[in-house]
Amino acid sequence: ARAAREWSGHETTHRRGTRNSRPRCSMGDADEFLAAVLSMDLDAQLGNPALQDVYKEECSVTFDTPDCAGGLYIDLKSFNAFNAEYAERNAERTGHQLYLRYRRTEIPKSDSDENPPKKKPTRMGMGVEGGFQTDAAPEYSEDHSIVVLPSRLELAYPAEALPEQVQSVVLGVIAKTAAEKTETVAAFVEDDFKVMSKFADNLVQLDNGIKISPNPDDWVCAESGMKENLWLNLSTGYIGSGRRQWDGSGGTGAALKHYEETGRKYPLCVKLGTITPEGADVYSYDPSEDDLVTLPKEQLSKYLAHWGIDVMTMTKTEKTMEELTLDLNSNFEFSLLTEEGQELENAFGPGLTGLVNLGNSCYMASVMQVLLSTQPFISTYFSVPLVEFYQQSHDPATDLAMQMAKLANGLLSGTYSKPAGGDEKRGQKGILPRRFKRLVGKGHAEFSTSRQQDAFEFFQHILSVVERDQRSRGTSASDPSRAFSFKMEERIQCSSSKKVKYNHSITNALSLEIPIERATNTTEVKAFEEDRKAKEAAGEKVTNVVLPNVPLSECLSRFASTEVVDDFYSSAIKGKTMGLKSNRFATFPDYLVLHMRKFVLAEGWVPRKLDVQVDVPDELDVSTLKGNGLQGDEEMLPEEEEAPLDSQPTPPAVADEAIVAQLVNMGFAQSRCEKATIMVNNGGVEQAMNWLLEHMEDPDIDEPLVNAASNTSTQNPASEEHIEMLGAMGFDRTAATKALAATGNNIERAADWLFSRAGELEEMDVDGTAAGNTASLNGDVGLPNRDGKYRLLGFVSHIGRDTGSGHYVCHIKKGGKWYLFNDEKVALSAKPPTKMGYLYFYEAV
Repeated sequence: ARAAREWSGHETTHRRGTRNSRPRCSMGDADEFLAAVLSMDLDAQLGNPALQDVYKEECSVTFDTPDCAGGLYIDLKSFNAFNAEYAERNAERTGHQLYLRYRRTEIPKSDSDENPPKKKPTRMGMGVEGGFQTDAAPEYSEDHSIVVLPSRLELAYPAEALPEQVQSVVLGVIAKTAAEKTETVAAFVEDDFKVMSKFADNLVQLDNGIKISPNPDDWVCAESGMKENLWLNLSTGYIGSGRRQWDGSGGTGAALKHYEETGRKYPLCVKLGTITPEGADVYSYDPSEDDLVTLPKEQLSKYLAHWGIDVMTMTKTEKTMEELTLDLNSNFEFSLLTEEGQELENAFGPGLTGLVNLGNSCYMASVMQVLLSTQPFISTYFSVPLVEFYQQSHDPATDLAMQMAKLANGLLSGTYSKPAGGDEKRGQKGILPRRFKRLVGKGHAEFSTSRQQDAFEFFQHILSVVERDQRSRGTSASDPSRAFSFKMEERIQCSSSKKVKYNHSITNALSLEIPIERATNTTEVKAFEEDRKAKEAAGEKVTNVVLPNVPLSECLSRFASTEVVDDFYSSAIKGKTMGLKSNRFATFPDYLVLHMRKFVLAEGWVPRKLDVQVDVPDELDVSTLKGNGLQGDEEMLPEEEEAPLDSQPTPPAVADEAIVAQLVNMGFAQSRCEKATIMVNNGGVEQAMNWLLEHMEDPDIDEPLVNAASNTSTQNPASEEHIEMLGAMGFDRTAATKALAATGNNIERAADWLFSRAGELEEMDVDGTAAGNTASLNGDVGLPNRDGKYRLLGFVSHIGRDTGSGHYVCHIKKGGKWYLFNDEKVALSAKPPTKMGYLYFYEAV
C-alpha cells in the first residue's frame, strides 16, 4: 500500500458558504487508514454502483468539477459528488465516511493545436464534421484516492491492501460512465430531421412515355415557363416550379398544385439541378411526411432512369435546399445572432458565466440566463447564502430550490467566470448544468430528453415548476415566478343583442402574431429577392440579406384588434350569432415577456419559420392596452353555464394521425397536437395549427378533453394517495379532486393545473363554478400591477428552421452594456441583433 497522503483542503471559496481556516492536517500511515476502514460497518458505508447512478462530474451543491483545486469527493454510499467543504458537511449529516477523491488535470495543448484554421461550414450542423465547429474537448490526466471523513485520512489509489468489498465498489465507480454524461449529445445536425420516405421501395411510376432531357436548358415549368427552382414528380414525370414565397417570389407552386390535382396520389418530387451520382433533393408532399426526405441511392437512380435520366452523367446546376439554408444561416442568421465576424471581447466576472451545451440544451441555457438576471430570481436564489439551501434540503441533488440556488450561484457569483488557462482570448470553460437539467425535466415527455425544445415552452415549464415548489414550501408570497404573471381581460359582445361578457385568465407571456404584410421595407425586400436570383443564377455569393422589417407596434395592434367569432352562442338570444372578441391587460406584470410567433404554416400546410425582423424599442409603453372592465352603458349577457349540447358539435373521439404527425414535426407536444386536431374536428393541419397558436397560453392546454355528453374526463378517477399529496402542497380536498379528475389522476399535471389556476380557485365555490360572469379581482392577490411602461432587459433568439432543431442564444443588458451568451461563450455585444428575437423580456420601470 502506498503511504497515506496529506489532506489537501479544497481551495475554491463560495460566497457566504465557506468554512474558513480549514487546517491542512498531516495523517498517519497506511496502517492507520486501513484500521479506520476495517472498524466500519462496510455494508452501511458502501452502495452498489451497478444498481445506482454514479455522479462524478459535478458537485451536488456547487459547480465544482474534478478539474477544480481539490477535486471532487464521491460518497461511496449514495454516489453523489461533493467538493471538500460539502463532503465534510455530508459526512456530518449522513454518517457516510468513505469517499473516492477524484482529481483531473487538463493536458496542455501544443502551440499548433491552440488556434487551428477555421474551415468554411459545408453542413447545417454544430459540433459535427463540416458544420459550425465548437472547441475541441480537452484531454486530462486523472488521479484517485480513498478518503475517510471526518478524520481526513487519505490513501492513494490503487491500493492492494484495501478490503475486497471496498476495492469492488471503487472499481465500479471508476469504470461506470457518469450519470451526468449519459444524457449528453455532442451536437445538433439539421440533416438528422430528414427521414427515409415510406415510398422509398414501392413508388408508383406511370408508363406515359415521357422522357426528360439531360440538358438543363430544356427544363421548364409546365405551368409558368419558369426555368429555375424546378421539381420533377417521380411518379408522373411532370415538371413544376416550387412554392411561392410571402412576397410573390420563388415560383408558382406548380409542383404542389399538380400533386393536389392528381388526387394526392403521387407525393415524391426531386429538385432538378441538384441531381448527381451522390443523390438529390427529394421532397414528399404526403401529409405524414411533408418535408425533405431521403431515398436509397439505388432506388433514386432507378426512379430517375424511368424518365430517361442517368444520374451518373448529371452534374449539379442549382443549390440544394441545405445549401440555401446554410448560405442564409452562415452568411446572415447564424453570424448575426452569434455576432461572428465581430471582434467581440470575452467577458468575465459576476453575472457573466456561460453554460456548457449538454447537447441540445441551449434552449434551457438561454432562458435560465435571462431569468437569473431578473431581481425576483436573484433575491430568491442568490441573495440567500447557498449553505442555507443545503441545510434545508433533504437530498440536495433532488431539491429544486437547492439546484436553483446552485445554478444562481454558479452564474452570478463569478467563481467560475475566469479565463480558461489564464488566457482571456480562450474565453471561459463555463459550467455544466447536468443535475439541474435532469431535475427540471424529470417526468416531462420532452424536457427529460436530449432533443432540442422550444425555448418558449421551457420558459412556461420552468415557471410552473418553480411555482409548484414555492407552493409546497409555503412560500408562495415570495414566489419569483409571480413577477411574470398578469391577468388578461377578454371581452365578447353579442352582435345581435349588443350585450357583453367578460372573461379573465392569468398567464405569463403575451404571444404575438407577426403581420408580415405590414413590413415597412417591402420594396427593398423585393429588390433583394431579384438580386439574389440573379446572383444565384450567375453562381455568385449572396450578401447583404434583406428581411421584412415589422414594427412591434404592428404586432401589438394585431393583438388588440377586434376578432369576429362565427357561430358564437349568445345566452341573450339563446342561439348562435356573430360575436366580437377583444383582449386587453387587466393587470401589468413586473416583467413582460413577448413571444413572437415566428413558426407558422406556409402555403400547402408546410411548417416554416418566418424570415422576418421585428423592430422592438428599448422603451415600451403598453398602458393604452389596459382593460376597463364592465362600463356603465354596457349590459351583461345572461348567465348560462353552457350552450345546449345539441347546439355544440361533438368532437371526434380520435385525432387524425396524419394531422397530428405534421403538427408534431413542427415541434409541438404530442398531447397538444392531438387535442388541437380533435377540437377542429379533424378539419386539417391549418385549422389545427391556428387553434394551437390561439390556445397555447390556455391554462388547460395540457388537460385531457372532457366528454361532452357526461361532462367528465375519460381518464382515471382521483386516488386518495394523490389527493393527500396535493393536500400537502396546500390545496384543499375539493380543489385536489377536481384537478385530478381533469388530468386523468396524473399527480404532476394536476399540480400544474392547480398552480395555473391559483387566482381562479379563489373565485370558485365548492362546485367549481364561477361566482359571476365577471371574474372577481380576488385572483389578483399577489399579482403585480404596474403602469405598463417597460425597458428591454434581454432577448432569446433562435437559429434554424423550427423549434425542434437549430440553436438558441440570448443577449442581456447588464450595467448598461449588452452581453452575448452563446452556451459557454460570454462576450460584450458589439451590435445586439434586437430585431431577431424570439422571446423578449421587458422589466417595468
